[in-house]
Amino acid sequence: MFGTFLGLEFREDSVILTYVNNSFSGMTLLSSSMFPFSGIDEEITAVKEYMSRHVNKVNGIFICMPDKWAITKFIRVPSTRGKGTLEQLMSFEVERHIPFTLEDIVYDFQVVDEAEKQYAIVFTAVRKLKVEFIKETLDKLALKPDLITTASFAIFNAVELSGTAAGGWQHALGLTGKSSQTGKKGETNILLYIEKSQIISSIIHNGIYKNIKSFSFEENEIDALAEDLGHHVNEMKQSLGFEKIDKLLLAGDAPLISDKSGLLAERLGVNIETLNELSAFEGDLKDIELRGLAPSVGACFIGLGMGDFSINMMPHRRGHHVNRKAPIVAQIFAGIIVLLLIAIGSAEYVKNKKYLADIDEALKKNEPEIAVLEEITSNINLFRERKALLQAVRGNELALEVLAELTGILPQDAWITNLHYKGLKTNDRKEKGGELVISGFAASSSALLPLLEDSPYFEKVEFVGPIKKTKDKEGFKLKAGIVLPGSSEEEKAENPLEGENNNSKLDTPQ
Repeated sequence: MFGTFLGLEFREDSVILTYVNNSFSGMTLLSSSMFPFSGIDEEITAVKEYMSRHVNKVNGIFICMPDKWAITKFIRVPSTRGKGTLEQLMSFEVERHIPFTLEDIVYDFQVVDEAEKQYAIVFTAVRKLKVEFIKETLDKLALKPDLITTASFAIFNAVELSGTAAGGWQHALGLTGKSSQTGKKGETNILLYIEKSQIISSIIHNGIYKNIKSFSFEENEIDALAEDLGHHVNEMKQSLGFEKIDKLLLAGDAPLISDKSGLLAERLGVNIETLNELSAFEGDLKDIELRGLAPSVGACFIGLGMGDFSINMMPHRRGHHVNRKAPIVAQIFAGIIVLLLIAIGSAEYVKNKKYLADIDEALKKNEPEIAVLEEITSNINLFRERKALLQAVRGNELALEVLAELTGILPQDAWITNLHYKGLKTNDRKEKGGELVISGFAASSSALLPLLEDSPYFEKVEFVGPIKKTKDKEGFKLKAGIVLPGSSEEEKAENPLEGENNNSKLDTPQ
């Protein structure tokens, strides 16, 4: 059910490969490509190279072939009680409607409706030579088919599933049911799938396909198409007994006739609705043209048991029930899951609601204390802002004080050529580490050291370069640490007992 799958559409002169993934969330289109194909080795090699690059693990391989290779009929037979009886009856009916013997063909049938003790059945017969050709071609590609069907059935399933969720957990639980994309109960619609110069049509009554017919046309022959289609509709009205057509559904390469669709609507007396058979995949791909992929994608739908039709030329177990609703067991199972999810969600909601109510009660009980704390916090934040402002102002003033002090203590015969000032952090008066480096000339460089040392702004004054004699002056470079005046007194004031503790002993009882 879940995994990656390969859909192939065989055409008269080409083959289309489509690689899809069916995960828990639904169907995703991974890659697709078309190759010219007549069975020669070069074409087989090209397909192999593409698959080696774009196709990894494959859980199922589903094939569709041209409708021209098959004979498809819609018939009515008496309803039977046993599956074996219906199988035996159909072997006679198939042979009666085809120009070949049963030994020369492969066929499959499907019950599409049951009413008035009769089955409405569609069957498809294909000559064994065509089926063997497909198998031999796939053998060259190291592929083994799980399903071989015709393009029309694949297309119809793709169109149907464009109006519902395809794949994923919903299909796994049997909740997708039957789509109303192609018509509701009481409606009679005509579906036209356009592909280049070929049109596949079907009349759908009460959501059930009543026939399949192909038309060839050219873009400039829309009048002839309208006439042929009109004759066909009148014949079906008489044979099936319905009075009017409600809608004309266009799919596939609909733009080819969209500009003249009004003529078709006028001739047939119906409203026109355009369907996008691959709308579910529009968000999956950036560079892949979706047009023309309906048969290969629809073959994957048939292989995975999605959609109305399940015709398969490969050996398989046939079922002849009419699947119109999701299985009742699946519906019950899904209902139980929904109820469990609701119960779990409700319990969690009640628990969280009680927890929030307890929190609200505690907050109301402690409202006075909370109000006091909020006021204190607000005042603390205000004081911090003011402190930061004052410290910033003080930092700027300190730089000016250091420059003024330096200017005042230097002798008249000294001047500075370079000054580097590293500011002191003023948010902590105990912080030390500011630095001043000056270079210049003086009559006596050594006389500068005691002048700076005696200043309350400088400490640890020392030369950091050699003294150079230049005529009557000495070139110097010295460094001094910067301190805040009064910082040592403040430290003593903040720790008045520090000196006593260091110089006294505590008396201990003997």
